[in-house]
Amino acid sequence: MFLANENHWIVIDTPQSQQSVTYINEHELPYFWWYTNTPLADSLSVSPLWVKVPSNKVEEVLTRFSSSVVFTSQLNDEQFEDYIKTLVLMLSPTHKPYVVRFYNPKYLQYWFAELTTVRQETLLGPIIRIGWKQNGTVHTIENHHPSSFDNSKTIAWFQLNEVEWELLKIAYKK
Repeated sequence: MFLANENHWIVIDTPQSQQSVTYINEHELPYFWWYTNTPLADSLSVSPLWVKVPSNKVEEVLTRFSSSVVFTSQLNDEQFEDYIKTLVLMLSPTHKPYVVRFYNPKYLQYWFAELTTVRQETLLGPIIRIGWKQNGTVHTIENHHPSSFDNSKTIAWFQLNEVEWELLKIAYKK
């Protein structure tokens, strides 16, 4: 599942994100704070952290940070960071920006997995696969039609429709 010729980025959410920096620095893993250089930059203390992990360390990091999720792509580091930062905010059906923690295992299971394949592929864009561990089992969502990197996307380009918004509210209650 974690191939050496792919790039693996693990997102570690708050509060583990702040606590994970020591481990990440000890292992000399490249990382970036998701909210840096975005409209949420003033909230850096609660920013998720994205860590680039070699394929042979992915399972170890997923186990160590239990609610973390791995995103796999062929993008270089700068392209991945640019793309993922466009998803820091999403638009509601009424065009209001919201932080949607779509990478959280609960949302992956109860929201993202319920989206149509076309909408999943649109949201994932150049991301090939998402993986996470839950109750000792590795779960994956594949993007069978990844798009090429498009650096013209801006923050909050992905707008949820009414059905997706309702699914999001259901997932939030789980």
